[in-house]
Amino acid sequence: MRTIFKNRNIQFGTKAKLLKAYVCVSRGSNSGTSGSSSTGGKGATTAAATVVVLVVVVVVVVVVVVVVVVVVVVVVVIVVVIVVVVPVVTVVVVVVGVVEVVVLVVIVIVVVVVVIVVVVVVLVVAEVVLVVIVIVVLVVVIVVVIVVVVVLVVTVVVVVVVGVVAVVVLVVIVIVVVVVVVVVVVVVVVVVAVVVVVVVVVVVVVVVVVVVVVVVVICYWSFFLLFFYFFALSLSPYLTFSPSLHLFPFKSATLSSAKGLSCVKLHQANALIPFPSFFCSSFLTNFCLFEVLCSATTELLRYILFFL
Repeated sequence: MRTIFKNRNIQFGTKAKLLKAYVCVSRGSNSGTSGSSSTGGKGATTAAATVVVLVVVVVVVVVVVVVVVVVVVVVVVIVVVIVVVVPVVTVVVVVVGVVEVVVLVVIVIVVVVVVIVVVVVVLVVAEVVLVVIVIVVLVVVIVVVIVVVVVLVVTVVVVVVVGVVAVVVLVVIVIVVVVVVVVVVVVVVVVVAVVVVVVVVVVVVVVVVVVVVVVVVICYWSFFLLFFYFFALSLSPYLTFSPSLHLFPFKSATLSSAKGLSCVKLHQANALIPFPSFFCSSFLTNFCLFEVLCSATTELLRYILFFL
């Protein structure tokens, strides 16, 4: 192969056909190695983004469920307080008022009866002095009864007013608590929804940017390597061999032709490949250098995608 491509008598079209056949045969054994790295990297990136989105959605669902349960419990407690406690307080206040009124009436009746009995006894038994004393006592008793009645009435009124005020205050407190709980629930749900939307948007943007950057890097590297490779091949029939410059301590290339041109094997050699041979020594040397560059580029992209 080296002798054929150094012979300047062979037409350039024939060289192009041999080049096409050689690329197709030699690239067949390595065609399955470069796709897996980039595909695996993209798959890992997509899986990581999917896991982040699922974790965010699960956290949001748990928060919303907890908030709803708390709201339901608070509302149930409030309803129980309004339905049970308020009627009980009202009934107790009314019963206490009625009992005090009944006690007041009984006391008044007993006092009147006692006064009447005392007056009758005094009128029957005693004289005028006794009558005067009885009258004074009667007046005192009447005053005491009046004072007691007034005090009891005032007490009943105060108790009833305090009970009504307590009921009103309780209702106001219940209303305020319900309003505050509803507002807090609404604010929490809105904040959680906004956070979920922002996180999902950020994850999607990051995934899209990573995929775009990886695709752009792969495209630019592939275009650069292919352009450099075919530019070197296009110059190979016209440049001369110069053994004076030694720059690349590389491996020499030989052919293994068990059934024709099937593969390229690289063996360690003591000689150095001179710098001009990178451009014009032979098709085989250029192709081997291109294979090494492609392999290095593939490994670099694989590590980049792995860390992303």
